[in-house]
Amino acid sequence: MRRLSTILLLLLGFLPMSAQQSPDLSEWMSALPDETPVHRMSIPGSHDSGAVCGNVFLKVQDADIPRQLELGVRFFDIRLKADRENGVTADDNSGKGARMLGVYHSGQFMNQTWDADVLPAMRRFLTEHPREFLIVLLKCEGGNRAAFSRLLGRSLTAAEGVAKDFSANLSLGECRGRILFLLRDEVEGTPTASMIAGWDDNVTCNVTIHPRNGTAGTACVEDEYGYETIAAARYKTLTTLRNMAAAALQRPADDGAPCWYFSYASCHAVPNNSPEQFADVVNPAVLAALPTIEGPLGIVLIDFCERYKTLIQRIVERN
Repeated sequence: MRRLSTILLLLLGFLPMSAQQSPDLSEWMSALPDETPVHRMSIPGSHDSGAVCGNVFLKVQDADIPRQLELGVRFFDIRLKADRENGVTADDNSGKGARMLGVYHSGQFMNQTWDADVLPAMRRFLTEHPREFLIVLLKCEGGNRAAFSRLLGRSLTAAEGVAKDFSANLSLGECRGRILFLLRDEVEGTPTASMIAGWDDNVTCNVTIHPRNGTAGTACVEDEYGYETIAAARYKTLTTLRNMAAAALQRPADDGAPCWYFSYASCHAVPNNSPEQFADVVNPAVLAALPTIEGPLGIVLIDFCERYKTLIQRIVERN
């Protein structure tokens, strides 16, 4: 039995049933050896991590980011838009009036900003739990792209002390206490952040991760999210599980280097079925199928982390 699973089971044996249902996963990485390759880990993530409000098609999380950190989530998918003030887009085409990066899902402001809320919460968490590390994927969610590039580039440059550059062969020990910033859109300057190229829309595809320094790496991304009705939930489940099984097999990249795997269990069928309706089918099905996959699961991103914290726990136990 894997080392972390053994530790968790030993702990759970001495706890009452109520506590067994929600083990403390705020420091789950601390039980793993420093030499553990990150690409061979099973890491829980949250899709559209800040989307905690809005209508049924926009709200995809039921726990804020500090709570997700406590639940064991270590990969965060953050969508940002340049604002003049909270929830108010800069009103000039140049974006020069933008002063902050709001967290958004589509056009819905999520009542939090990157520099005042999200990044400080992550840095506080790592100060309190220095043997953990985070992966943060950042994407422009509309608005003025030049302003997004300027503001995020400035923010990431100021965060150099906590940032970690990407390498396909990263070990857990190299990453402890750090944040691996991944970008889906260009930013100004040269902060320690890695640009992802080739991420196509609504498909499973290979992408290239370009670090600021060093050799680029490959990731296989399953991000199929748009369907016509809830009838596609079984297909979506199988699509996600197929990428997780590929992570377990650890098929290398074309150059022979390790391949990273990102599997999104999240999807919707606008305007017919909401992300929540899909999550209530896909998440339990993924949980039930986990015993059929032998090996590390890669990075698995889900919706409604509080409701499906058992799935997060089971992913963690695979380390």
